[in-house]
Amino acid sequence: MKYVICLRSSAELHDIKTAHHLMDDTRVALSEKEVLSCNAVTGTLEERAGQLGGVVSTLQEVKFVLNQ
Repeated sequence: MKYVICLRSSAELHDIKTAHHLMDDTRVALSEKEVLSCNAVTGTLEERAGQLGGVVSTLQEVKFVLNQ
């Protein structure tokens, strides 16, 4: 499974709830399924991540980035 790391404010702006997600002060990790089911962004996972101002990552990358 892949994840998208993006700014919490951007996710919330696109009506994605960020409660109960792995996050730090400014960023949140969203699951691939969550991003692909969001009607506020369109395209492939990579295109949707770009629209959210985020990047596609693996779980290991998410843990490394958000635990720093």
